[in-house]
Amino acid sequence: MATYARLALSRLLPAEVEKVLWLDSDVLVTGDLERLWKTELAGRHLLAVQDPFVPFVSSRYGILRWRDLGLAAQAKYFNAGVMLIDLDRWRHDEIGERVSDYLREHGADVMFWDQEGLNAVLCGRWGELDVRWNYCPGFTSREQPESAELEPWIIHFSGTLKPWLLPPPESGPRALFYRLLDETPWVGWRPRRTPTSVARGWYESSRLRDVLYPAEHWWMLQLGRRLARVARRGVRRNAV
Repeated sequence: MATYARLALSRLLPAEVEKVLWLDSDVLVTGDLERLWKTELAGRHLLAVQDPFVPFVSSRYGILRWRDLGLAAQAKYFNAGVMLIDLDRWRHDEIGERVSDYLREHGADVMFWDQEGLNAVLCGRWGELDVRWNYCPGFTSREQPESAELEPWIIHFSGTLKPWLLPPPESGPRALFYRLLDETPWVGWRPRRTPTSVARGWYESSRLRDVLYPAEHWWMLQLGRRLARVARRGVRRNAV
């Protein structure tokens, strides 16, 4: 549910904040964020990276009603895990409110929650960042610069297969996660190694994930709905 906090940025942050950098909690920052912060927005509401799994609004799991909304089939679809946002422009055009309205109207058809709403409302009005600012190592569904694999500036562990759930490999982004973990008070911690975790680790780094990722999303939906039911029961008990 916390993902929807993105839509309330204009209310959560003080009025004098004109620009904000949004980072999902499942990222590793390996580059200089000052370089990203100083990137010119050039009149755009936000800057982001084209999604590697859903590259266009007309892609499978993109925006189901893209034709009804009058969107071009090849309009690019961005991943909302890393965004540099012009908050003044966001407030002026009431982006959070408009996305909320979209989700209320089309919620039954929405695949990727607030990310889809942002793409529907901001189609053609966002600017594209270098893929290295939001590199998703588990996906290979579109061409990415070789330098993105060698030198990503932000690594985004999108989906349900988070590195802290999987055994550490010898190299790669997941190995980097554990090297950095060992520089914290949690030095030496590792998840329990089981046949399931080993299989998940292999799957996370294989091309098969591109094909089966919808099943991950389905599981996230079921988990979210289950947590929402638990939360509603808790609210009712507290009310009594």
